Amino acid sequence: MISTLSRLDNKKSGFILVGQFAEVLASSGDLVNRMERILTAMRTPSLLLAHAVASKCMLLLDRHPRARLEELYEQGNFEAEFGALFNRLLLELGFKKTLEASNIRELYAEEIFEGIGTVSLPLNISNEASHHDNHMDMMFVVAAAKLRSAKRIFEFGTYTGRTTCGLASIADDVKVFTLNLPPADDPRYGPYIGTLIKTSPYRDRVEQLFSDSRTFDTSAFASSMDYVFVDADHSYEGVKNDTLKAFEMLKPGGMVIWHDYAPKSPGVFGYLQELSHERPLFRIRNTCLVLYIDGVNPNDFTPKTNAGFLEDVS
Repeated sequence: MISTLSRLDNKKSGFILVGQFAEVLASSGDLVNRMERILTAMRTPSLLLAHAVASKCMLLLDRHPRARLEELYEQGNFEAEFGALFNRLLLELGFKKTLEASNIRELYAEEIFEGIGTVSLPLNISNEASHHDNHMDMMFVVAAAKLRSAKRIFEFGTYTGRTTCGLASIADDVKVFTLNLPPADDPRYGPYIGTLIKTSPYRDRVEQLFSDSRTFDTSAFASSMDYVFVDADHSYEGVKNDTLKAFEMLKPGGMVIWHDYAPKSPGVFGYLQELSHERPLFRIRNTCLVLYIDGVNPNDFTPKTNAGFLEDVS
């Protein structure tokens, strides 16, 4: 695999050195990790960094049990499996570059919300069956609302109502409005809309609204919401529509939070990248969550804690 990459590069004289670079990197796992950190810190051209990542992939594949590698070869799936992994890494690299080009500031949740780590929540807010890499995102969504003592909350996208019920659990006097397409108009998710709300002990704190958000009239909710959660249509047009309506409903000092800012949702991160140049945003590090806090400029914001995080130690 290494030699194949090298031959492909050698077809273009300008890439001969790059091919040799990949060969050297592949000779040592420790060297790969070290060089990847250096290249990232130097903001090197993506091609060199891609070769570092490719070398790491090949080393990881080499560490698989021999029987598994032989099985992949026999099935003719080795190149496909490696290609899928490499493509994912390239996508993540492109996503990282997109983030760097935005006006979105990444901080840990504790740095944005002092004391969020001590907030008590029902564990079932997290969904272990979720396909998200980080199924703990919704814990942060609910914890932030609770820490900010939000009383009126609006949610775009109900689904089963797991997060809805979590938001409704934060206080006796909270009111959660959750908007979704009518079940009859949502053939994919219709049968599941709000199923968890029906049996929730907090169901009396929830009002379900059924409408296409594109035609939803926000006038009855204008400037009245402490907290708005956007997690519905993930297309560029859908996120833009829901965001503009979220701002119509947001009260001064309120907060908007978006889910699925991730490579798998280009409509979400594409729109939020553009929005960040009009309204600077935060991203909670190691999550798919981006947020806007009215009256707080992320560029001037001083993190709430200077405590170190072990995962940052190399």
